[in-house]
Amino acid sequence: MHRLALIGFFITGILFSETPSPPNPWTLIKPQPWTTLDVYQKTICREEFESKLHQIFDPYQGLKPFTQWNQNQVTFFKEPQQINPLYTFTFASPCAELNPHPRTWRTPQEFSQTITSSTAPLLGLKIAIDPGHIGGKWGPLQNRSVLYPGLGRVQEGDMNLITAKILRENLRSLGAEVFLTREEKEPVTKLQIEDFKEAARLRIYKKYPDLEKKYGHLLLNDQYHRLGDRIEFVTQFLFFRIGEIRSRAQKIRSLFKPDLTIVLYINATLSSGRGKTVGVNQNIFFIHGAYTKEEAADPEQQVRMIYKILDQGTATEQYVTEQIATAFQKLTNLPPVPYGNTKSSRQLSNNRYVVARNLAANREYDGPVVTTEPYFMNNKYVVRRLLAGDYEGTRTILDKPFPSIFREYAQAVTEGLVNSYGIKK
Repeated sequence: MHRLALIGFFITGILFSETPSPPNPWTLIKPQPWTTLDVYQKTICREEFESKLHQIFDPYQGLKPFTQWNQNQVTFFKEPQQINPLYTFTFASPCAELNPHPRTWRTPQEFSQTITSSTAPLLGLKIAIDPGHIGGKWGPLQNRSVLYPGLGRVQEGDMNLITAKILRENLRSLGAEVFLTREEKEPVTKLQIEDFKEAARLRIYKKYPDLEKKYGHLLLNDQYHRLGDRIEFVTQFLFFRIGEIRSRAQKIRSLFKPDLTIVLYINATLSSGRGKTVGVNQNIFFIHGAYTKEEAADPEQQVRMIYKILDQGTATEQYVTEQIATAFQKLTNLPPVPYGNTKSSRQLSNNRYVVARNLAANREYDGPVVTTEPYFMNNKYVVRRLLAGDYEGTRTILDKPFPSIFREYAQAVTEGLVNSYGIKK
């Protein structure tokens, strides 16, 4: 074929091929732009916004240096010097003249008014379930794989997936529409760990400028080599915490738009990583909030903080989480993890089982999000229950009869959701 004809052939193939190019996976994990807040303009008055900001989301005022206020607006800046404005939000004034709120989810009170069947109390409720972590071959890389000598290996990602599938069947039997962010022990993101290496290098240099002075003049591969274990750790952190979480967030945002998302985890004490079992066992549950000063200074986290305030899901999160916590308390009779108010957590009511924290999934997932983290997986009974797998009835674990821990977990969440969204008596 003539050279010009060959060129034309390839150009035609590029322009008119019936097979579309696959989307660039990086576009799925880009931070949400400030313009996503446009739909919330004038949907809240300043007094309510400030109350939620200071009491729930930014109790230590880490955002304050990045904001400039007037009576009806707040402007967010890229740096504390307030030179480069990022976004201006306008409040409703007067407060009685609010723009319609563009929610895609329903509150428990709104949903309960739609129920017509006592045998299907969750009919039409849209629930997303996120089985936390990944499991499988990824468990050791995530530091979520622990060998307990003489007992066996526990991988939290595997355990969360078992619970998620049981919970899905429970909820479907009650009429709910249910969506899992993952079905297998594989990442959702299409990116690879190595794709985050350059981002890791830049993040390290931003935090440690002396390292950039020391290595920045070298060839790129030499810089990677000199940064050694440090860059490997940060690369993996970005893959799991940014790439994977944001890819799941995009699935929830674009494919499902649920009334509620439930993130499933299992807790552990610090000695778990050393394969040590303990006698203590406790439950804890999280809603979104309580940014540290450092987190509130991060532009990517700032936009999500403001989104969460404007989306107004906190009341739903707190109500549903407290119902789930109560169901767990009745089934397990376990005390709460004593979080309370710390530099990274806030207790918003007298219910000590429920605290606000700025967790990655709670922050990145749209709509109300509940994170459940019951049990200590390295408790002497819990680790044996996890390794026993799923089963019907009860089994004797050490000296006590126990049901399947996965069914118990799923039952407590199910009861909490029915008590939240079902017909109010």
